Amino acid sequence: MAKVRVAVLVAGLAFSVYGVVQLLAESWGDLLHTGVWLGAGVVGHDALLSVAVIGVGATTALILPTYTRAPVAVGLIVLGTVTLTVAPTLLGLGAEPDNPSLLDRPYGLGWLMFVGLVASAVAFTSWRARPSRRSDRSRRPGGRHPRSRRRPDPA
Repeated sequence: MAKVRVAVLVAGLAFSVYGVVQLLAESWGDLLHTGVWLGAGVVGHDALLSVAVIGVGATTALILPTYTRAPVAVGLIVLGTVTLTVAPTLLGLGAEPDNPSLLDRPYGLGWLMFVGLVASAVAFTSWRARPSRRSDRSRRPGGRHPRSRRRPDPA
């Protein structure tokens, strides 16, 4: 396991060095824009996204039963990630009036179908994780419930 960690670390450092070398080869204007972009990403993540995730997490912890929290959290993470990825397409950013073949499909409908699929998976997983209403006699040695009293045999 340590060899894998070292290999991943070395690969990550190599890619980082390559990225810094490529970045420093650009003009100062590009470096300034890159710095602004990186700063806006940090501020956007720390000030907006993390606060929203904490708020949604706290709200769901108060509302949802314990067994549904993990599936809902995974579903929200998947939906949030995919939505942020496809947001430019859903908003039509990049469509040009002189080229009607760009963004010419019902992408919103596809996204809604994906939301339905994720919601179905969350509902099914939550249903499977729900606590059983029957007693757990089959899981106990001897098939007895822990609070049941053993009656003496009438022998």
